[in-house]
This record gives sequence, structure tokens and C-alpha cells, in this order.
Amino acid sequence: MESRICKQCHTEKPIEEFGLYRKWRPTRRRICKQCAYARTRKYKSEHREDIASYNMEYRLTHQEEIEINKARYNAEHRKESCEYGREYRRLNPEKVIASQVAYRTENKDKIREASRERYAKDPEKYRTQAQTYRTANPEHTKELQKNRYERNPEYYCAMVRNWYANNSQHVKVRSRAYRLANPAIIKANKASYRARKRQAPINDLTAAQWEDIKVAFDHRCAYCKRKMQRLTQDHIVPLSKGGSHTASNIVPACAKCNSTKGDGPPPIPVQPLLLTIAPPKKQRGT
Repeated sequence: MESRICKQCHTEKPIEEFGLYRKWRPTRRRICKQCAYARTRKYKSEHREDIASYNMEYRLTHQEEIEINKARYNAEHRKESCEYGREYRRLNPEKVIASQVAYRTENKDKIREASRERYAKDPEKYRTQAQTYRTANPEHTKELQKNRYERNPEYYCAMVRNWYANNSQHVKVRSRAYRLANPAIIKANKASYRARKRQAPINDLTAAQWEDIKVAFDHRCAYCKRKMQRLTQDHIVPLSKGGSHTASNIVPACAKCNSTKGDGPPPIPVQPLLLTIAPPKKQRGT
């Protein structure tokens, strides 16, 4: 086995322990790899500022060359590059997040333009991804939408108005289909709107609660006791006299009894046991 004596540590070592000068000069160095590494580390520690200054100047004057070499290396060593990136992100999560935030802050327009270009190439793909995420994370989606609206309410109001103006026919068709499919909810919303206009102190009756109330009274008028399908909501304390639009203040009544009662007291005493039947929904804004 061929060997050589290192000129620095004066130790005899196998020839493989001595590195090559360059690829174009296939001759072995006079000092071993271990001594060469030690010399390099010493030089770097003594000339740290000079090396940093040189590297910065080189990167500024050779940006295109560096990008080309980086892209070529990543293409040739894709698997190793991906593995290195994953390992680095795992070991340095705080640095990665700080770097991403800084980059997004400095390159908002560039990122926005790149996102538009990607979306324009395959819009269906991104719509599907967004819908999947919203379905899987409804609470987070609501929170994001709320935060965006609070930051710029005028922009979103104008955007909604423009969308309705440009899709009026679609909105009419969809609204009509919803009204036909959900008549009870529509009636409940109209009743709630009327109570809100009259400034009812409590306004929380839902369509489900109204159905429970009718079931509790066996679909009979609370006053004449006639059984029928078309029952109206009668407020025991009328809205005009400060009554609430809530389950404990509503009983089912036929149209005749409701009209006869008007805004007066109930013709017969009624005992609304409704809070235990249908718990009220949350108040608006809570």
C-alpha cells in the first residue's frame, strides 16, 4: 500500500488520506486531509469578516450564475435537496417561520402576482382545494372571514354588491329555490323581522321552536281548541305593548281568535310551558 508523510503533522499515512489539488491536476497534496481541514477552519475563524464581505460581494455580482447553479443542482439532486429541506425545517421551525414572514412582508406584490398566475392556469383545482379546506375547518374559516371583514368592511360590502349586481339572475333563482324548499324558515325570518322593527326586547324564536310549540298544543288553537294545520303565532303580551318574540310569549291561535284578540289580553288564561320544550337560540350579536 502506497503511503506518504504529511509535511505538517509529519505522520505517515495512506495515500488516500491526501486530497487531490484539482480535477484537472490529479496529484496528491503534501499535507493530509485532517491537517488541511484544521488549516481551513483556523483561517476562517481568523478572517471571518473578510470572508463574509467577499461572499456578499460575490453573491451581488453573480446572482444569475448562482441561481442557475442552484437550479441545476436541485434538479440533479432532487431527492437529497428535499430531504435536506425537510430536516432543516424540522430542526429550525422558528427560523423558517420568521424567514417566511419577512419574505411575505417584503414581496407582497410579487407573491400576489404569482398566486394570480397559478390560479389562472388551473382555477378549478384551487376552487376544489378551498372548498375542501372550508368543509374540513368551518370554525377556522369563519374566524378568517370575520377578521378580513373587520380589517376592511367597505371593500367586502362593495364586493358583495358588485357580485349581486353581476349575478342577479342567479341570485333570484337560488333565492326562489330556497324559499320553496324552506317555507317554515322564511316565515320565521319574516316574523323575526317584524318583531325587530317593533323593537321587541327579546327576539329569538326559531322555526324549530315554533314547530315544537304547535306539537305541544296538539296543533290546536290555544283559545278555541280547534285542531287545524294553519295556525298563527299569537303573542300573549303583544309586541305593541312591549312583548317579546320568544317561546315563552307565543301560543298557537287560529286566524279568527288571533284577529279577535288583537292587542288586548288573552280571551282565556293560557299557560305557556315552552321554555322546557324548545331552548331558545343565542341572541343576535352574542
